[in-house]
Amino acid sequence: MGDDKKTKEEKAKEVQTVMNRNVIDQVIEFGTCKLTIFDAASIQNASVLIGFPNIGITPVLTCNYLVEDLDLPLVGCIDSTSMPAGAVISSVGQPCTPIRIFGDERMVVIASEMKVLPEMTRDLIGIVCAFVRKIKSKMLFCVEGVPVEKVEKIERNEMNFLTTSPSFSKKLLELGHKPLHDAVVSGITGGIISEASMSGADPFELTAILAPTSSFYPDAWSSVMIIRCIDELETGWTSNTSKLESSATELESKVKDLMRSNLKRSGSYNSMYA
Repeated sequence: MGDDKKTKEEKAKEVQTVMNRNVIDQVIEFGTCKLTIFDAASIQNASVLIGFPNIGITPVLTCNYLVEDLDLPLVGCIDSTSMPAGAVISSVGQPCTPIRIFGDERMVVIASEMKVLPEMTRDLIGIVCAFVRKIKSKMLFCVEGVPVEKVEKIERNEMNFLTTSPSFSKKLLELGHKPLHDAVVSGITGGIISEASMSGADPFELTAILAPTSSFYPDAWSSVMIIRCIDELETGWTSNTSKLESSATELESKVKDLMRSNLKRSGSYNSMYA
């Protein structure tokens, strides 16, 4: 069977015995950060999605699920002298820096499970913006989870957004989401929003999506909401969230069982968790 006919499951089982050496195509540098591209031609004009660890698992889970579901190849990486030395080894045995770039003509995803150090934040914002301009990306998506401190069922009908695109704004409003206002957005997403709010010589398009997520347990439903939303906005691909939805339902059920058990032991059980 040829490589192009193998399923994702079959490919995942084929752990390589010798690691590949990725050929460097282009390098972008900004402050302490260096971004290496292995195949620039394959990602020209593609939308870019970024999600760095912040509060909860929403950005990390969203990025990693899309990489797997769309079967996106590794096309680059980001390293920094401000970042602890280390390598992430993939499921097939291929090492890379902790901040990896996956993508093709449909979508580029910058993924990392590493918490960004404060001293690295501004340079990372700068190099992501330089990368988006370099490949002439049609849209940069930033995704975040907004913590909700409640144990009862979280309302999943709407998210907040900021966008530079009138057509995206219209579509997001039609989907029932609300523009963000009277708020402070910190970290990488906040810095990129600030950068996109100024029209320089080479502006880029930005859409930031913020989904409600539980403060008390790992909440996969926020990632489901974001992926469904981006799927509605993008026309070059579609993602099947069924596996993620099953995981979210199973996790939520386990959390409710645990809460119910704890409340019964404490004598404060009520029908909220029935």
